[in-house]
Amino acid sequence: MTQGTTPLFSSGFETACVVASSGLLSPPWKLIAELNTETHPNENLFWKKRSHGSDLTIIAFGTTQNHVQTDLLPCTEMMENPFEFLCSEKNRSFCFNQSVMSLFNDNRQSLGQLKSEIDLKKPVIVTGHGVGGSIASLFTLWLIEKMGSSDKRPLCITFGSPLIGDKSLQEAIARSSNWNSCFLHVVHPRDPLLSTFISIDSYRPLGTFLLCSDYGSTCSENPDSILRLFREMSTLPQGLQIQGYENIVKRLTSKSIWKGSDVPRIPQNLLQASFALQLQALGFSSSHLSKNNLVNDLGKQEVSLTE
Repeated sequence: MTQGTTPLFSSGFETACVVASSGLLSPPWKLIAELNTETHPNENLFWKKRSHGSDLTIIAFGTTQNHVQTDLLPCTEMMENPFEFLCSEKNRSFCFNQSVMSLFNDNRQSLGQLKSEIDLKKPVIVTGHGVGGSIASLFTLWLIEKMGSSDKRPLCITFGSPLIGDKSLQEAIARSSNWNSCFLHVVHPRDPLLSTFISIDSYRPLGTFLLCSDYGSTCSENPDSILRLFREMSTLPQGLQIQGYENIVKRLTSKSIWKGSDVPRIPQNLLQASFALQLQALGFSSSHLSKNNLVNDLGKQEVSLTE
């Protein structure tokens, strides 16, 4: 997006196309699917590590825990905070989802061993679906703490995963573009996990979100816009199963690009037009956009980032 004498626009639609054509999503999802076909008796958290090609390492996390509570745990109440490196003079405290953090802490010793095995001189993708993706986000943060100046940044790709923390955590990560760019979250409008957090004002999305539907996809890094989209998307019919993400990955990998003829009739400045196309790619009708003033609201939130 640009500002000044140049008209504002949102590049979310174009960014989504770049991600879709990059081939990034298919290898992590294949490892998640393989992990989910295996049995893991008496294990509440499990993972699988695999080399892909000559350099890339992929780690997929899975869990028997399908739902999480929305309670938050302040890092100041932890006996040992593994993410203390995120603290700064302006931001000394932040909160994590208590259920996810408890699962992480219960397996801290084994995860620490896994962390010691990761060579960040080579590319690493950390991934997971549902709560497994939330653990993948925490593990990626732990890898960032380990990262040296000459290391490659790990990339976390999650599918339909609950949010992991509050606004202070999002701001702590966002203060470094190197940290924030490590996270890519794939979400479908019909994922029931969306409705878990939309009514909790304390939670905040972090990183980049690739929002996908049966019609197309769009990307956003704006936390306020993402939350607003979550609220609107939660009004759509819910019930997506894990196979839904498998179909999304296949469609995006094949570079299927949605082309629609029902372009919303709204006052067309460049910023509004770009958001209108992105929202229709998520399955919103013209009447829904007009009724909820969604295009205008997202435009205002985007402009506020540049002020």
